[in-house]
Amino acid sequence: LPNIHNRIEQGHSVIVFDFKGNMHLKVKCIADNFRRLEDVLEIGVLWGESLNLLDGLSEKEIDTLLSMGGHNTDYWDVAALSLFKALYFSLLELRELYAFLKKIHGNIESSPLRAYDIAPTFNAIYGLIKPSEIEKHIAVLGGAVGLIHKTLVENESLQENSKLKYALSHFEKKLKQFALELNAFKHIKEEERDSGNHGVMNCLKNMIQDIARIPFMNDTRAKPIGEMIANKIVV
Repeated sequence: LPNIHNRIEQGHSVIVFDFKGNMHLKVKCIADNFRRLEDVLEIGVLWGESLNLLDGLSEKEIDTLLSMGGHNTDYWDVAALSLFKALYFSLLELRELYAFLKKIHGNIESSPLRAYDIAPTFNAIYGLIKPSEIEKHIAVLGGAVGLIHKTLVENESLQENSKLKYALSHFEKKLKQFALELNAFKHIKEEERDSGNHGVMNCLKNMIQDIARIPFMNDTRAKPIGEMIANKIVV
């Protein structure tokens, strides 16, 4: 408590893990003494805030969160983490591609990419860890590459705009890379249940299922974590 007291007094941001369920009252009391009660942000309670724990995480931060700081060398855990990152970053790439094409074309509400105009969550990735869904996702990546080609062919103005052409080429390269990383799972439905790929998927399910099932950790409408906790006392 002395350290928390000092940080609150100095006006700093504070993150407190209330494992026993009684720390929040003490923190509120300290915050109130320094007229910072309005800065207290509670997560995981009915009157509190929700967040998207995955939003904005870098690859290094994902490694830290899911694999003991990136030091876990177990084959199944390493393979599961690689699958997670391929799914997560490909979802991010599809979202960014949709935003980019929207700037070029304006209203593209009918685009199949519209469904990806949302921040990925642990829950969303957990939903992809099924044979039918992962095969569908690989097909979506291929369809997005085709959409890029179509955009380049049909939009004559792009032919003379080297910056836009380069940006689309970059999207194409990244999407092909993710498709290649996921290609081992392309025919997962045809594989035996005890195959290595099913083992990797099951390992990933076990790795993220607890986080994926917590609604207040998977709110797609939540503010970015950095913005949410700036100058706040988070409990």
